[in-house]
Amino acid sequence: MPLRPAPRRNSYVSEHTVEFYLVPEFTRVLAGAFDSILAFFYWASREGVGRERSIAPVKQVRLAAVFPRRPKRSVDGRQQFMKVNSEIFAYAAAFRRRGVPVFAGFPLVNSIFDLASAPRFSWFALVGQNENDIELPMPLKLEGPDALPASLRGPLMQDQVCQSVRDEATPLTWEEAISAIDHVRLEQKDDAGFWRFGPHYKPVYFAVW
Repeated sequence: MPLRPAPRRNSYVSEHTVEFYLVPEFTRVLAGAFDSILAFFYWASREGVGRERSIAPVKQVRLAAVFPRRPKRSVDGRQQFMKVNSEIFAYAAAFRRRGVPVFAGFPLVNSIFDLASAPRFSWFALVGQNENDIELPMPLKLEGPDALPASLRGPLMQDQVCQSVRDEATPLTWEEAISAIDHVRLEQKDDAGFWRFGPHYKPVYFAVW
């Protein structure tokens, strides 16, 4: 399976639109293993404020980050592709150093209108750093142990996603979870994917307990 950079491909939906459908689906996946799931978008002066840190309902949570990936398609429109940018891999590596597993979610659709019909998602764990962008044909058909680079694991079954969060997410207080997000954002501030409103690529965060 070729992993070299591909020609620029057209897309018909933004990551933010994909996010609307990713959140309930990933919440449903996590509900198979956790009683409480909090999905949130991080804004330092909102979710990160001091009062919220002091009134968390539990002592510790497990935190995961999920990057929505928008479909791209070939010129003839017959093939969908998922792209994972090098900046996202850099964020994933930084999060994993702090005990926060990172995933990418890709909707298995052929047009924006397919999102209206409870789309299925393919889930991938980002488990290493990759200096180059990666583009994969979707839905992914594995072709042996070397079909994916070492920095990606998947497509994952629902129980594999839950097991990954159980095994790889370090239990953190809410304050520690927020601090982990702040530290990763600060570490990546000089990256080319960062601008004055924050990183270009923003994950959805899921706290579970």
